[in-house]
Amino acid sequence: MLSHDSRGCCVRFLREDTRCAGARWLRCALSPFGLAYGAAMRLRRAAYRKGILPSRDLAVPVISVGNLSAGGTGKTPMVEWVVRRLAQMGRHPAILSRGYGAHERAQGRPRNDEALLFERRLPGIPHYADPNRVASASRALAEGADCLVLDDGFQHLRARRNLDLVLVDALKPLLGRRIIPAGDLREPLSALRRADAIILTRTDLLDAATLAERRAEIAALAPNIPIITAAHRATTLLELRAEEAAHGSKGAACCAPTVGDKTCGGALKHADSLNALAGKRVMLFCGIGNPQGFLETVRRLKAEVVASQSLPDHFHYSAPDLDRLAALLENSGAEWAVTTEKDAVKLVAFMKAGLLKCGTAALGCSRTGEGGCATSSSDQPRPSAAPGQGSFNDPAPSLSPRAAALLNRTRFLRVEMAILSGEETLDAMLKGAVA
Repeated sequence: MLSHDSRGCCVRFLREDTRCAGARWLRCALSPFGLAYGAAMRLRRAAYRKGILPSRDLAVPVISVGNLSAGGTGKTPMVEWVVRRLAQMGRHPAILSRGYGAHERAQGRPRNDEALLFERRLPGIPHYADPNRVASASRALAEGADCLVLDDGFQHLRARRNLDLVLVDALKPLLGRRIIPAGDLREPLSALRRADAIILTRTDLLDAATLAERRAEIAALAPNIPIITAAHRATTLLELRAEEAAHGSKGAACCAPTVGDKTCGGALKHADSLNALAGKRVMLFCGIGNPQGFLETVRRLKAEVVASQSLPDHFHYSAPDLDRLAALLENSGAEWAVTTEKDAVKLVAFMKAGLLKCGTAALGCSRTGEGGCATSSSDQPRPSAAPGQGSFNDPAPSLSPRAAALLNRTRFLRVEMAILSGEETLDAMLKGAVA
């Protein structure tokens, strides 16, 4: 299998599963800085606990979804799961995010790929992206929210919370991992004791013995904290529909499609059942925190992965990037390119005039009637950025036929969080937090 990793030298080297001598040397050299950073995080945590640093009561129930590592555990699908549960309880939740990797502003607010994903997957649920969660909480309350979900909120101690959910990726052992900058941990493992519940994700990718080891490891680090197991479950395979996407525009999200339906004037359409991937030669590409998890998910669907390209988390695609991916697709002999929904919300911006007639941000449009999409008079073309830096809502420069063919052969997986064990416990905790 052809495998390319362009996530950057430091990111590659600091991954705990990178075994080359250079990576080990760099991690060892940076370990004193990691120890110093860990000590600083302990002091910060103690300062908040003793009231030296003030924390704010946000006036309504607050549920935090976070982790110990620098991305890749599945916070976005878990936030979606929590928000849907709260809505089913009759609550009116709002999501508060930091907005990391935001590259354009809408109505004065920064938007990144996760914001676009929430708009599509959770229509009608307000989402606020601002590093100052206290300020965004005030806006959310003024606009009618009666509970708040902190996306990536475990380290945001300034905001008090009623429930702390911490995600741990089951594919990566916790013991032996180092703290930033020598590794990917944001704070020492002892911080797990702050959690109200620990959600072990991607447990379906482990055998029973390894899963038991992970559970024992967490139980030793955080005694008496409930451990809930979960999986990233692929639910739908979709394609980008170039010829019908010209009606897309920026705006509120459409509802998630059902079988046979179209979304945003046809920007998305069900391509095939997940079984269509079985035996299919595919090239994977993604810009997410844990590309290995995506690779394993696709392999579980019995696809033959002949090439892969890992990109930085929150990667901003440009036309030259698409040309490079198209070359990889051609050279690998793959029939399809397969990516994530998080990447797809950025790729649709390139489906515009020419070979791929599509308006900007076709994945994030609002319905005006049966099969229609609202348009915005503010959608004015802007200059494209340098490779890897273009905004996902910038109209793309004219695409090459090779890049156009890539997008027409691209499929993406919709993945949802599935709770495998402890769902009743989690439901009870959510009800107690918002009671």
